[in-house]
Amino acid sequence: MFLANGLTIMNIGEYYQQVVKGLVLILAVAFDVLANKAKSKESKRSIGGKLMKTILCYGDSNTYGLKSDLVSRYPRNVRWTGILQEKLGSEYYVIEEGLGGRTTVWDDPVEDYKNGKKYLLPCLDSHKPLDLVIIMLGTNDLKSRFSVTPFDIGASMENLVKTIIKSDAGVEFSAAEKFCW
Repeated sequence: MFLANGLTIMNIGEYYQQVVKGLVLILAVAFDVLANKAKSKESKRSIGGKLMKTILCYGDSNTYGLKSDLVSRYPRNVRWTGILQEKLGSEYYVIEEGLGGRTTVWDDPVEDYKNGKKYLLPCLDSHKPLDLVIIMLGTNDLKSRFSVTPFDIGASMENLVKTIIKSDAGVEFSAAEKFCW
């Protein structure tokens, strides 16, 4: 629902909406596979003495939970990050890092400070140690002012994933062992 609203508001054509929805589906499956298969060390984050896995959700207005009025925000328990937190339970700590208009790697000539790559490393650094990073970006890259193709957006996502892999934001200053894009 949120994704379709955002794409419609941005006047994204049906074809590109289907491409984006397909990517989101692939991401969901990848997240499920990684969450069920991979075994990582526990993070040092604890609440009430209980160790928790830490998940950073790095995205745009869909992660932020922006309503279609472009002003207000959905309540936390309605946003996908809040639902993820609820479904995973108290053994996980879900960090919501959403910013409306955020792109993968593109500088926006209309809205400053929306380049996702420029804030990614400081964000990883401020929330480490991380067990999992979920990247939910690419929708805003479809704005006509960027003139990029779906291939370019995929390459931009790969750039962000490589940045995460090279970082020391994971447990014990390693790269986050798992990521989803």
